[in-house]
Amino acid sequence: MANQLVMCDDAIIRQMGVLRDNALSTAELRLYKANITPAHGDVIGDYTPSEADFTGYGSALPTWAAVTIASNRAQSTGSPISWTKLGATGNTIYGYFIRRPGGYLVGAKKFASTIDMNDDGDNMTVQPIGTLVDQAIKNAGSSSFVWTNYALQQFADVLVATTDGLWACTLHLFKDSGLTPSRSDTISTYTSLGVEADFSGYGAVGIGWQADVLVSNQVRIPANQIVWTKNGAIGNTIYGYFIVDNVGRLVGAKKYDTPVAMTANGQQHTQQLVYTIESEA
Repeated sequence: MANQLVMCDDAIIRQMGVLRDNALSTAELRLYKANITPAHGDVIGDYTPSEADFTGYGSALPTWAAVTIASNRAQSTGSPISWTKLGATGNTIYGYFIRRPGGYLVGAKKFASTIDMNDDGDNMTVQPIGTLVDQAIKNAGSSSFVWTNYALQQFADVLVATTDGLWACTLHLFKDSGLTPSRSDTISTYTSLGVEADFSGYGAVGIGWQADVLVSNQVRIPANQIVWTKNGAIGNTIYGYFIVDNVGRLVGAKKYDTPVAMTANGQQHTQQLVYTIESEA
């Protein structure tokens, strides 16, 4: 299996912040009363006909906490939202869904067991969780939800246009055979003497991102192809690449399974990144 891009923890925190601020901030938490099992292709119309209507119910706006990280999982937790049934109409609640102000569905969660909100005094509390690991939005914890493909595409669009995301990143190559990327890496790991490539014809190149595409519940953001040609006295063997954001922070790195020789004039190295975002089902 090919080595994958290793995201550094700092970048995961920054990207979870982008996700929180652009997908979750101002999104409403709502309950549903039908036996719906969330799926990646769901849209808001799958849930609005079955929204809860017990007396005492109303949509709510969670406040999302600062991003924290533990075990390489960047997480933002919404404030707990509680409801109490007081009045004539009751429901059995199957889960919750999250709706952006523009009307699109961010995601939904079906509870392991239904919640009875039929008798006066019945109450329930939901505390949603958003988690990001590498390039996957994870369903971590009992209140995490299934993200929709549309929400992931919206996140991708914001990610490539945001300074804490992938906007104006540059692609660099490294020549240090002993370097194996890790989540604890920082930019200093790659700016140390003798790490970055310096073959004749080399230079860091800005990454141009193309429109995202949806493939089998993955949102893929392809980059423009980058080609380096060795054309002078200095040669290197290339062991991988690393990505630096617009203010010089490390995003992540990848070590190749097979090194690439850039030692003879005319040799070329071609790289075309594909940044993939997916939701853990």
